[in-house]
Amino acid sequence: MKQDNNFIQNAVKTGGLRSETITILCVDDEVFNLDIMEKHLKKAAYHTILAENGQQAIDILEKDYEAIDVVLLDRMMPGIDGMGVLQHIKSSQKLAHLPVIMQTAAGGDTAVKEGIDAGAYYYVTKPYNADVLLSIVSAATKEKRQLSNLGHQLDQQHQAYDLINHVSFALKTHANAAATAPFIASFSKHPRNIRNIIMAFNALCANAIEHGNYAIGREAKGEALIDGAWHALIRDRAANPTYAAKTVAVTMARDKNGEDFHVTIKDEGQGFRWRDYVDFDPTRMTDPNGRGVALAHAHCPGCIRFNNAGNEVTLTIKNKLDENAG
Repeated sequence: MKQDNNFIQNAVKTGGLRSETITILCVDDEVFNLDIMEKHLKKAAYHTILAENGQQAIDILEKDYEAIDVVLLDRMMPGIDGMGVLQHIKSSQKLAHLPVIMQTAAGGDTAVKEGIDAGAYYYVTKPYNADVLLSIVSAATKEKRQLSNLGHQLDQQHQAYDLINHVSFALKTHANAAATAPFIASFSKHPRNIRNIIMAFNALCANAIEHGNYAIGREAKGEALIDGAWHALIRDRAANPTYAAKTVAVTMARDKNGEDFHVTIKDEGQGFRWRDYVDFDPTRMTDPNGRGVALAHAHCPGCIRFNNAGNEVTLTIKNKLDENAG
């Protein structure tokens, strides 16, 4: 840890952090927890930068924010706590795109909802399960890279966007959804909403693929994540003829007002009790899964509508209203 701290201090002074690999900023006032996070992340070939308090984390981000891909942030710290760091990140134009994963020993529903409402990407709880931690970090890094590439794509594509009234996609995999999300989100006229739309779209598509077409229930997914068998389960479903032919139909249509877009996501499953998942359930706060629908609603409030069965959902991209709308 002493060598790591010297590296951090030198980097903050010189602005010298640069890496082609994925870099995770880990923030925790407990050295033991930093050691555990660093061990798990380095085994998965991530580069880590360690900060022992909120102010140190802010200094690193301000000096060399382009080097950081994801922030893994402890909530409870003396001085500037995790919420203070999160608020600093999300209020900064140059930092707001960074996914922040809050980590805490307490999984109270009020605290978790506060973090999500403030812009946290997800929550992990202590003690750490390596597979769950790496799964969430992997999802966050993919989203960050998507957003980094989106600006250039938008410059090239927007001239043609005004000509589009209807477009459709047939998705089978998470990779299909991830590739489609930036295109869907780019129809928002409010750049700060693009990240929220991508997160909501990916969460809703993941639900359609996993629970709808692959028939994987919440408990089965949770067990697979904890056992480190989640990716194997997805591969098995994708190779199984019973599930492999199913698609998630995504259609996007321009609203009659000419400004908004309605994105409909329909799977081939029997549906689910979606009303049970719209809000954060305190009994599930420490589970590694089961919060995707609630997260989608949190990031795009008032813009998501399920059909009665739950196998079709519409996400509205609101351009006509104020820029706070999703």
